[in-house]
Amino acid sequence: MAKLTLQMIDLERNRLLLHCDFPLDSNLAGQERETLPAFPVFPQGLMSAGRLFPQLLTWVEGYEPSTSAGWIQAGILGHTFLTDRDTMVHRQVTCLEGYGMYGVVFIMPGDLTGRWAILASKLGESLMIHLKDLHAAGIMSEDGHLLPPPEK
Repeated sequence: MAKLTLQMIDLERNRLLLHCDFPLDSNLAGQERETLPAFPVFPQGLMSAGRLFPQLLTWVEGYEPSTSAGWIQAGILGHTFLTDRDTMVHRQVTCLEGYGMYGVVFIMPGDLTGRWAILASKLGESLMIHLKDLHAAGIMSEDGHLLPPPEK
């Protein structure tokens, strides 16, 4: 069975160092180490956004992280983000308030363009599935990379 172990936690800089005994993608051999990029806040639920887009990580912004029984857990969750590991661009995907707690983003299976993102939110007992056009929202380029956020 594949195993992913956490080697180091640096909550001050929101960094995690992971050690894998399986390939992270087809270009890596086993026993590879990868230092994940610095994130603007604690990345709760950090994971791949889909098999066809290995450069994209998805996560939910987490505040007030603490450790318990070997796990790091955020006390407060915010919006959902994508991070492009190739360009180091972070983009917020969710923008609506009042939809409860958002989950991570997955690129729709079979979508070779990265146009359609699926995510869920939970408000009370209600579970909502959201579909977002990442191209129309100006988040994803036609080549499958995240676009820099617009200047304010």
